[in-house]
Amino acid sequence: MTRPMRLACFAGSLALLSACPVSTPPTPEPKGALSAEAPDNTQPGATTLTTELNDEPGFSLRDLADIQAAGQLRVLAPRVLLESLPTVTSKAHGRLQQVWELCAKLELTPHFVVGSNAASLLQGLADGKGDLVIAELENQDLPPGIATTTPVRHVDELMVQRRDRPAAKDVESLAQLTVAVGETLRHKNALSRLNAKAAGRAKHLPLADADALLALLDRGEADAALLDRDDFERLGPEHPNLAPTLELRHNVALAYALRSGAKNLLEAVNGLHFEEALTGHTQRGYRADLPEIMKRKVLRVAMLNNSASYFLYRGQEVGFQYELAHLLTSRLGVRLQVVVPDKPADLTKLLHDHVVDLAPLTLTGDVDPALSYTTPIGYADQVLVQPAGEAPITRLEDLAGKSIHVRKSAAYHATLLAHQAHVPTLKIIDASEDDETEDLIDQVGKKEIPLTVANSVLLNIERTYRDDVQGTLPLAREQPLVYGVAPEAKELVAYMNKLIERELKGNAFRLIRARYLDDNKLARELRAEDVATSGQLSPFDAMIRENANKYGIDWRLLAAQIYQESRFDPNAKSWVGAIGLMQVMPKTGLELGYTNLKEPANNVAAGSKYLGRLIEMLDAELPMRQRVRFALAGYN
Repeated sequence: MTRPMRLACFAGSLALLSACPVSTPPTPEPKGALSAEAPDNTQPGATTLTTELNDEPGFSLRDLADIQAAGQLRVLAPRVLLESLPTVTSKAHGRLQQVWELCAKLELTPHFVVGSNAASLLQGLADGKGDLVIAELENQDLPPGIATTTPVRHVDELMVQRRDRPAAKDVESLAQLTVAVGETLRHKNALSRLNAKAAGRAKHLPLADADALLALLDRGEADAALLDRDDFERLGPEHPNLAPTLELRHNVALAYALRSGAKNLLEAVNGLHFEEALTGHTQRGYRADLPEIMKRKVLRVAMLNNSASYFLYRGQEVGFQYELAHLLTSRLGVRLQVVVPDKPADLTKLLHDHVVDLAPLTLTGDVDPALSYTTPIGYADQVLVQPAGEAPITRLEDLAGKSIHVRKSAAYHATLLAHQAHVPTLKIIDASEDDETEDLIDQVGKKEIPLTVANSVLLNIERTYRDDVQGTLPLAREQPLVYGVAPEAKELVAYMNKLIERELKGNAFRLIRARYLDDNKLARELRAEDVATSGQLSPFDAMIRENANKYGIDWRLLAAQIYQESRFDPNAKSWVGAIGLMQVMPKTGLELGYTNLKEPANNVAAGSKYLGRLIEMLDAELPMRQRVRFALAGYN
């Protein structure tokens, strides 16, 4: 249940991109690498399996379901990648970090399968010896049956020469030169194309990296060397006698490779790339008190993805905590930025790491002294949750011999430990840290587990749309519902206290409370159409996924754009004549090869192709985050 809810949040936030002004912290754009130190070549503190390509058995085609069943993602990697020093700015660090992020998202362990070069890795992929090749490859270099991900980066290919030699002005002038290239499939193929055009004497030298090529050139052992622009910009200052003389190709798209039939794995890899590009900045911390918040025009609030906090309804972000935070930020005159933790226990971690400014918390006896807290916005009990129809448990003594499932990190766990001192035979079963209280309530309703404990506010919201559970014995009463705040944000705490005190008396707060906490038809409708309940973003999910994969776009982004254009109405038509789900103009559709735009399949295909074309048309030197935003703006 948790997994589709995570997807819902990302799509919901993307749906606002073309409607809201974007304001982001001035964090330096990462160039394929994050800023954490890594003591080894794979992951900090991790031990992972590494085998040689020749020793790895081959399998038939495996897609994501098979990979998750095995628990391992087999990553085909060039040996030099794992042997190189993983500095923060190196390509090796960036690629390995991407692998670990992907595995973390998919709850997998990486298994590195090592080969000498890209050609051998691609053959290993074709033979079923791995699932994903993380060498940077170009589409035209790939054999049949191999697909590429969304480009992980773009490069310019340069010809570099000594300053004291005549400079090549065009490809033909390379005919009299000896050109050296590195030991990569792309550069070898570039050399073949170069020789075909210039009939030159270009030769291949078995060198693994750009540094070795520049040193060779500096010594005068070759007339020119083929390098990527970013490599020369990084290493060129160490070789002042060398200079680029000719740009051979501009904006060459480089990507990872996988087998063509692994469509779900492709979707997951592309999704991670888009997610990092568009929302990665929300996971990087910065300190902010009220003046900084007003300057940036953004208030960052952590929210769990559940009925009491934040979920998706018909493409819109809703939820009690969401609407309350939206009310507060509108009064403050800033934009609300929602940050969803990976696990419920991470709410306070986001505060400590300065990733968020506020986090809704329930105060128990175990208060974190490193945080500040606002005035309560309400109070809640901790109540025992049983299946409906069972005899209610009303006394602590009746818990003898009972098993209650809660997360060890939850406040409920400490409450149960205190009661266990009086009822020694009470059994506390540690639930998965990935399970939110909402998930455990669902398991009780389905009688998969006998009992759990819930916040009474959350349970009341759950019971507006389900009748298979009941709240019985109160285990802790009237615990304050507050916002946790980083301790140095004293002005923010003071302002929030005044705001909360005023708003609690107002009609806006009462309407939000009635919308979610009262047993009414609207609350049931909201939950019935939540993505976590319905299991889909729209009736067109399969169609959206197919086209998103075809054009290398994250399907959740595409769904968000369709919601923004038509609210998923295939009959929508604008006053200027744009038609259907993606509001495609008939002339544009015709240019893209589609005529009957009232047909949802044609409309989504045309709109997807057009959006993908816009992303590719923009200068690849722009960060992916900005290219996608410009493309969305251009689409309109």
